Amino acid sequence: MQPYLALHALDQFARRYSSVRDLATARRYGYHDPTAESPESSAAAPSPRPPLSVAENLVTYGTPDGSVNPTARPTTLVAGKAIPEGGCSQEGFRAVGAGSFGPSGSPETYGDELQDEAYSRFLTDPRELAVQAQWRGCMIARGYHVHTPLDVPYDAKAPAPSASEITQAVADVTCANQVKLFDVSLAVETDYQNRQIQQHLEQLVRVRKLIDDEVRRAAQLTKAP
Repeated sequence: MQPYLALHALDQFARRYSSVRDLATARRYGYHDPTAESPESSAAAPSPRPPLSVAENLVTYGTPDGSVNPTARPTTLVAGKAIPEGGCSQEGFRAVGAGSFGPSGSPETYGDELQDEAYSRFLTDPRELAVQAQWRGCMIARGYHVHTPLDVPYDAKAPAPSASEITQAVADVTCANQVKLFDVSLAVETDYQNRQIQQHLEQLVRVRKLIDDEVRRAAQLTKAP
């Protein structure tokens, strides 16, 4: 099911600029999730997994409560075997030579850190603030005193969209289209992301090599004899 119109090549990443994306969806679903009617969502949800036992936490994380501590040295033996420092999860990281990089210490999350920083800057950019102000003015003119495009009516969590919710959602996306909210927001955030890429290109190349090396070592370790 493709409820949102692919107006941009990167449109799948642009939905967070508003709580509703296109007019046809707003008229049918209001602010509700249109994917709720998909066959996948209608299938019975799997039963939640039971919490890990103390022994399972010790084996996995090296701690009885499942907290992550890379240097945990449990004294407990499980099935007569000593538990590695930090549990089997940390032993796996050490085996593939997982390195550290960036504030989080993980090369796998370095790109996310840069993206989060770009998003924070995007939120306060004068271009984004201006288009949001234009959208807000349009909504106020239609009788909706809302602050940001992510505001939704109080009844949007009801089992089905109400008539008033649909009316507001239609006004929302109409105003967004009128002031080109999605076009401007996507362009501004993409601008900041491109700047992050250029400013941190050398570090990103290093991160890519670290991850490639980890994947290569993991493949070697899991290779059938």
